[in-house]
Amino acid sequence: MVPREHRKNPEFLALNRKISAVWGFAVLVLGVAHLATDSLGSLPSNEKLLFQWGPTIIVMLFAVRYTRQVVNQARNVAAARQSCG
Repeated sequence: MVPREHRKNPEFLALNRKISAVWGFAVLVLGVAHLATDSLGSLPSNEKLLFQWGPTIIVMLFAVRYTRQVVNQARNVAAARQSCG
């Protein structure tokens, strides 16, 4: 979605690294939640689902919100720069 001429821009690359780090953290939480729940073998299945997917859903929603917010801020900055000349 980003034009080729902007893909090597240092600001774009820094923003991309931040977004990637947030999503990497979200995937890490998913893995840890599943491993931790598997190690608690005696939990009822509905509690296992809660412990596996509760943190995962929360972190994934945060990652989506963060991504949208950061992208919108970057678009606003770009639009302001274009309008100023």
